[in-house]
Amino acid sequence: MIFYIKLGKVRGFSVEINQNLGIKPFCNKNSFCHETVIDIPYVQIVYTSARWRAKKRVPIRSAANVNKKTKSTTKSTKRINHN
Repeated sequence: MIFYIKLGKVRGFSVEINQNLGIKPFCNKNSFCHETVIDIPYVQIVYTSARWRAKKRVPIRSAANVNKKTKSTTKSTKRINHN
């Protein structure tokens, strides 16, 4: 069973209760990338802080034959490979 609570736009709190998680580890805390994971018997708690940011998107590359002013493509009369 999973419970998820959204806290604002970025923060989140998740609790998972499952027998498959087992009794071990008895108490374990891991933190990475502004996210904290706490493992206790049969329960896993995940907290994402507000400091987390999505990765910046890489801009899509444009074709080399695009005129940036008119945004139209130019037709090439030459072939790249003459084979």
